[in-house]
Amino acid sequence: MKIDLHCHTKKTKKSDGVNRNVDVGTFSKYMKDLDIKIVAITNHNLFDKKQYEQFSESVKEYTMVWPGIELDINQQPEKNGHMIVICDPSQYEQFSEIINEGIEDVDNYSITLKDLWKKTKDINCIYIAHYYRKSPVISEKELINFQNCGIDNYRIFKEPSNYRTLGLFATFSNNVIIGSDVQDWNKYEDSNFSELKLSVDSFEQFLLLSKKESTIINTLLDKKGKEKFPLKPHPSITLELELYRDINIIFGDKGTGKTEMLKSLEQYMKNNNYNVVTYYGNEKDSEFDNIIRSDSYSIEDSGIYNEDLKPYFSFIKSWKDINPTNLNDYIEWYQTKDNNKNKQALNICKLFNDQTYTEKNYKEYVLRYSKLSEMVNFFNMYDYSELIGENEFLNFKKILEQMKLFEKDNKEKEWIEQKSKILSNKTIEEVKKIVTQYAQSKSVPSEAGIFKFINNRIKLKKSLEKIIEVFSRKDIVKKDYLGNLSEKGNIYKYTRFKFLDSNGEKSTAEEYNTGTIQNIRKYKNLLHTALDNIYSEKIIECMKEIQEFEFKIIDGKEFIGISKYVGDENGNIYKPSQGEKSMLLLNMRLNTDSDNYILDEPELSLGNQYISDVIVPHLNNLANAKKRIVIATHNANIAVRTLPYLSIFRKHNNGIYNTYLGNPFTNKLIEKDDKSELDWKEQSLNILEGGEEAFGERSYIYDAGNR
Repeated sequence: MKIDLHCHTKKTKKSDGVNRNVDVGTFSKYMKDLDIKIVAITNHNLFDKKQYEQFSESVKEYTMVWPGIELDINQQPEKNGHMIVICDPSQYEQFSEIINEGIEDVDNYSITLKDLWKKTKDINCIYIAHYYRKSPVISEKELINFQNCGIDNYRIFKEPSNYRTLGLFATFSNNVIIGSDVQDWNKYEDSNFSELKLSVDSFEQFLLLSKKESTIINTLLDKKGKEKFPLKPHPSITLELELYRDINIIFGDKGTGKTEMLKSLEQYMKNNNYNVVTYYGNEKDSEFDNIIRSDSYSIEDSGIYNEDLKPYFSFIKSWKDINPTNLNDYIEWYQTKDNNKNKQALNICKLFNDQTYTEKNYKEYVLRYSKLSEMVNFFNMYDYSELIGENEFLNFKKILEQMKLFEKDNKEKEWIEQKSKILSNKTIEEVKKIVTQYAQSKSVPSEAGIFKFINNRIKLKKSLEKIIEVFSRKDIVKKDYLGNLSEKGNIYKYTRFKFLDSNGEKSTAEEYNTGTIQNIRKYKNLLHTALDNIYSEKIIECMKEIQEFEFKIIDGKEFIGISKYVGDENGNIYKPSQGEKSMLLLNMRLNTDSDNYILDEPELSLGNQYISDVIVPHLNNLANAKKRIVIATHNANIAVRTLPYLSIFRKHNNGIYNTYLGNPFTNKLIEKDDKSELDWKEQSLNILEGGEEAFGERSYIYDAGNR
């Protein structure tokens, strides 16, 4: 909608050019040819009531003419600036009397902004200040003082010098506007004009739009994008509707497919990779419970299980006791050692196994070599010579390579050493077996077995202790913010990770889904019993029971229980009511970052005060952030006070369904196909509230279309 709120129609000051004079015919022709829908006559220090009436009458079929004036503003010690004052056309006669009072010398007249406010505060006006490089400029200090007089900010606009500056200020939410400031009517078509984001039919509707939007005009940098989407009130019916990146309201009779329209829109968006957040008021209970039951964190995320217990459980599962060498073997050796003189000459038969063999050192060398190899490969791929210098970087890589080769050498030596000991021990064992077989004389046992016996028990003890130590760790509690319930404060979803029966608190069956809690508890008790009997002969029986236990334990995570609950700031359990669930869930949805929001009857279970004080401001903030919000509602606070860019009214009568499109700024609802019209206010009154007396504070919005 093209508008010109800074239009001169006559030379009033000596400094004005004569080409500012325009006759009614030329004025009328330009308004029609250029499709100017609103024009404000703003001559310097003079409002010509007679000319205003003449020009208004000439274009009343296609252009609204608003009464205005451009005043010199005294802002000493600085130079005078210019402020445009535009009035509601229904008050033009009162405006003429008030604004012209005291203006005797047009060329030398000026007024302070404080006095201007006193003069105009009782009539319905907007104010447009020359701003930034639009000379003569109103200073920032004077504008702030003007705002502090008590004037509504949405009535004050700034007019920069050009489109480029206008776009820049609009980006930072300044309410800016630009007009022709016509110098020569022969070149009027080359002037600057503003485009309103939405069409308006009255001065009050213009104010309504200004109250909603920080920037009411379209710029190249800031446009309310609209996009066509298919909405299906019934599977066999598709409505192609343009939805704004703003608030779009669906309201109407029951049974007209409003929820189905939202469901089909959601499916379309998901199928076409739009990110979308949804809320369905009649599904809030199940949705809220699903959120609480959902897994916000894994066991790994919790930090309660930060090491691998799998090797310990695997060792326990396969553990076998190692008996020391039987004393009879030594007695038999001693009794038969002199039976064969040739055997006595074989010194190998007198040797014992080397029991210093261990894999620990070898594994350490393997790990070091592996890490250094990774580092060498990394620095061969990426060049850091610019950071530390070419020579320094080359030397650094050489040192890494030397370290890698050093660990490789250690690894190979340790491998040879270990394999040599294994081969040596194996050789001793085999020779002794052969000699014993053919010499009829038992060889001395290669080892007493005490070392292996004790080492095996110690290893079992450490495995049991490690598992039991981990099982005794403190609970880990994670919390996620759900929302605020005023007097009850912040409310959270708590997720607690707890090892079975740890810290003296008995676990419950609901915390486990990997198996029955009885089996898990029995297995844990068996581990404790085994540790208590580690040096007893009962250990064999204990370990057999563990190894034959039916419940399969893999890595110990089976012992971690997870409980989820709603609680307050201090972790105390809190059970929200149905209404509180709605508050929390709706806030969660609205606080989820997305480009699109689909809400079906968000008012369900919520009080009007909460909707008015919390939900409506939140929706307006999303709209200001250029989010696309589509809401099906029966609530007037939501359908009206959000000032939707699009109202979709669904109506049915005798089996015939109609879709009307409109908004509160035009006060019209136009049928999508046959273009018949309904009154937006009337339908809102009937459908949303059912009676005009119920509107209260919303009357200003409903009445805007009638002024």
